[in-house]
Amino acid sequence: MKKIISLLIILTLISGCSNNDKTLEANYLQYKAVYNDLLDNDQFITTSAYYNFEVAINKEISSTGEVLYRWSVIIDNPQVAMYDIQALAIVNNLQIDEKNWMPSFGVVSNFKQSMIPNQVNNGLGFIKGFLLDSTVTKPLVNLRVTIAWYNETRTEQTRENFEVTKEYQEVVSQ
Repeated sequence: MKKIISLLIILTLISGCSNNDKTLEANYLQYKAVYNDLLDNDQFITTSAYYNFEVAINKEISSTGEVLYRWSVIIDNPQVAMYDIQALAIVNNLQIDEKNWMPSFGVVSNFKQSMIPNQVNNGLGFIKGFLLDSTVTKPLVNLRVTIAWYNETRTEQTRENFEVTKEYQEVVSQ
């Protein structure tokens, strides 16, 4: 009896690992499809009528003393209901692989997030806004950003693509 229980536990663990590997592979394929669509895109906008889109860059000093520049893409203040939002940023046209991913939001998540004007309930997935961010070692960054969402009935998807170059500017005190 103990051998049967042990065998069942081992089989469960093995199948769990197998399912986890399949989920990781499916997530990577979904992520890579969004990444490739954005990389291949050649039509970009600079502002959106549906939400606020802002890019900021700030200087940071790492714990090792290295100067880094943190860029942030801030998406908030929705003007329309945006369901099941997905976003991805490509930094300086860098390539991805299974270990190095670009910042994303909602692309590989099972928890769907939505933005609806004047409604916030994080527990139900209704958020005010979100950001994509990371650090680079140079004060100049080129970002390609895609943001996609569905209408309320989830029958129509809207996708907007941005390309922004931002340089850190030292703040001068007067």
